[in-house]
Amino acid sequence: MTQAQSGSALSPNVAIGPAPGISLTVRPDLTGPISVTGNPAQWFANKSVLVSPCVAGVCHPGTLGLDAIIGPDFVNTDFAGGTERVQMNYRHA
Repeated sequence: MTQAQSGSALSPNVAIGPAPGISLTVRPDLTGPISVTGNPAQWFANKSVLVSPCVAGVCHPGTLGLDAIIGPDFVNTDFAGGTERVQMNYRHA
């Protein structure tokens, strides 16, 4: 059986600490074009275009929209055969 799907939408977040003991996640500001490598282990070619939306302790909603980035495609193939005693599974992402 083979399952294939296109990439899922991604919404990167930035963790900020506006005060001691407080941690929030917010959408980052986008400062340039997003480029991806195509490698799921290192998807973004240049992460420096995603920056914190806080300057001098003042934060605003980030300019990066929700689900603005499409992640990698996914293909999974399972081979199951034999008897109850023998099974073989092959998974590739």
